[in-house]
Amino acid sequence: WFRPDQQKPAAPTTTAQNFEMAPDVEFQTLAGKPFRLKELQGQVVLLNFWATYCIPCREEIPALNSLQHELQAQGLKIVGASLDDDANGVNAYQQEVAKFEYDVLLGGSDAKVKFQQSVLPTTYLIDRQGRIRQKIIGARDKAAWEAAVKPLLAETPATASAAN
Repeated sequence: WFRPDQQKPAAPTTTAQNFEMAPDVEFQTLAGKPFRLKELQGQVVLLNFWATYCIPCREEIPALNSLQHELQAQGLKIVGASLDDDANGVNAYQQEVAKFEYDVLLGGSDAKVKFQQSVLPTTYLIDRQGRIRQKIIGARDKAAWEAAVKPLLAETPATASAAN
């Protein structure tokens, strides 16, 4: 016999199930190789949609570079995704404007549709299980990024996987 209180799931389990899985979209690396977000499962992903013409996007690159260096060991993976530029445009941008110290991917119409891209920058925080935990529209400074990312990094894989 089970008492009713023994069958209740832990609180994090019920809340975590409300998060939508990140769409499985194929991006291209700057070298033209296919890349899927699923390849990053197990890491906390900060997926930042940007474009070379977007000034606020440009201003947050140094903060994101610094965050990638500092939190990589804890499982953070920053990915910059451009839906409007080609590899030549991004490479020229890196030489003339700002250097990315994290992965940059190119997305096509599939990514635009599935991520409903309208305002740049738009960033998705994706947990270790591949669920979208937050959608952030607009640029942020380093402190704001840390505040958003660190709670996800603190989730242990066991806690996070129990939510599946």
